[in-house]
Amino acid sequence: MPLFRRSEVWRSYEESRAICYSCVENLETGRFRVCTADFVEHGASRVANQERYFVEQMTDWSPDDPEQPQWFDSLAAAIAAHDAEFEN
Repeated sequence: MPLFRRSEVWRSYEESRAICYSCVENLETGRFRVCTADFVEHGASRVANQERYFVEQMTDWSPDDPEQPQWFDSLAAAIAAHDAEFEN
């Protein structure tokens, strides 16, 4: 089973909102994907359910599952594809 590195990338979305992308890099392939993207409002704390969803995304990963999200050569490409899919 490959090793993964997690990173958070933040982007301002609206005046009082941001998006927190929880991304992973497959250390064997050097490719990236977005596991979760959460809207966070000014003054709000992140919810434990968001962390639980990330863990579920990671533990359900299987290289043989054709329904798994696509991997990208760069972190920026993974985020751009996620934004395009969800129209962020």
